[in-house]
Amino acid sequence: TGMDDARRIMTESREDWEKIATGLLEYETLTGEEITDLLDGKPPTRPDLSEEELSPGSAVPVIGKRRKPKGDAGEATGDPEPNPA
Repeated sequence: TGMDDARRIMTESREDWEKIATGLLEYETLTGEEITDLLDGKPPTRPDLSEEELSPGSAVPVIGKRRKPKGDAGEATGDPEPNPA
């Protein structure tokens, strides 16, 4: 049956699955080439990342500087007061 085939394949390939699992625990993601390397007994090769690339970025988008509204120097700035409908 299909279940028996799946169980047999998983059992026969246990070492390969463990290699991939260990690689994923270390790197979180693997490319196809890195998986092939792992299965061939070679560790994945990745370029060293700088400290900037390792630090998590902010989830808040960066915006430019605020612009000063154009108008007379004595004129009040800001949004107008809301009017009830």
